[in-house]
Amino acid sequence: MNKQFDLFQKMKIKVACDNISRMTYSYINLDTKQPTVVPSKHYKDILDQPVEVLVNDQVKKQFLSIMFKQMKASKEEEPILFNKTLLP
Repeated sequence: MNKQFDLFQKMKIKVACDNISRMTYSYINLDTKQPTVVPSKHYKDILDQPVEVLVNDQVKKQFLSIMFKQMKASKEEEPILFNKTLLP
């Protein structure tokens, strides 16, 4: 039995983006009671990006998250020394 995703994978990028846009439009926002409108160009721009660009952004976010957690832990363990390292 074919699923919608199986058909989606075989579509060309423009047709796939149009379909994603229609799926998004069928979502009714609970707060505004209006359909969510996202143009297919938005999805095309995302899907046309090289994988490295998306991975690079995710790596940056993960790195910042690790650094933030490390700084927070350092501040909790030794707040005086932590503040001294930040101030000249």
